[in-house]
Amino acid sequence: YRDLLARPEVELERTGHVGGYRAVPVPTAEAHARLRSLLRAKYGFADRWINLLVDTADSVAVRLDPR
Repeated sequence: YRDLLARPEVELERTGHVGGYRAVPVPTAEAHARLRSLLRAKYGFADRWINLLVDTADSVAVRLDPR
């Protein structure tokens, strides 16, 4: 996260396509809740287990805007 704040210009490779993006922190309660919801839906019990081991209350969502 600190690296993204210092250098927000990133490249993401997905299915063989490379795209340029700017990483934008979204430090709102709504963004955090949406991120937690998506992780819970994708990983189910594993996400709950991680939440027992790690405090994610201070995590910040990051949006990738195309350059």
